[in-house]
Amino acid sequence: MERSLRREISMIEQLENIESAAKALSLSPWTVRAYIRQGKIRPVRIGRRVLIEPAEIRRIIDLGRDYQPEWDPGPRDGR
Repeated sequence: MERSLRREISMIEQLENIESAAKALSLSPWTVRAYIRQGKIRPVRIGRRVLIEPAEIRRIIDLGRDYQPEWDPGPRDGR
């Protein structure tokens, strides 16, 4: 088997299905599918299979880490 073909096959084995990606992101599979439709998650489509690269999962996690709300609710004064 050619080396580049082996590399491509090993890359395919690393792709996550929607259920695995949802678990890694602590989301429901329905939410992951919605994010794919909205363009928030970039999938890899192979035939009818919809897969997600680990780098894409890491990108979504990093976006969550860097999230800053646009509004400041102000200090909580207990009222």
